[in-house]
Amino acid sequence: MGVGALVLNEADEVLLVQERRGPAARPGFWKMPTGLVDVGEAVGAAAVREVAEETGVTAKLESVVSFREVHGVGMAGKSDLFFVCACRALSTDICIQESEIAAAKVCGTHPCSVIYRTNVHLSPGRQRLLASSGS
Repeated sequence: MGVGALVLNEADEVLLVQERRGPAARPGFWKMPTGLVDVGEAVGAAAVREVAEETGVTAKLESVVSFREVHGVGMAGKSDLFFVCACRALSTDICIQESEIAAAKVCGTHPCSVIYRTNVHLSPGRQRLLASSGS
């Protein structure tokens, strides 16, 4: 199961990364921080952890905004889930994880900032299911 974090700062600028290696490591290709959810880890906690690991930015989970479900993936024909979490940056200093990330930056006001203004907020019970107490 994978997770991506759409991280916006107070100016609604989006945090983006360039991968150092792998299929997403292409010149000029910027993307949101992503990673795998650890066994027993909440989806929201994984998003916050990946942001911190890849960029050094402390983030707070706002909500899960989307997910994708795919079946028959790879040679084993497995199923895969990928969640996108909206997060708010709580810090601004970027310190990349050099083993995985080639570069990180914030870009100008992003159209995805509308998520924060229009997203239906989850009930407290569902928020607890998605995020650990540390996120």
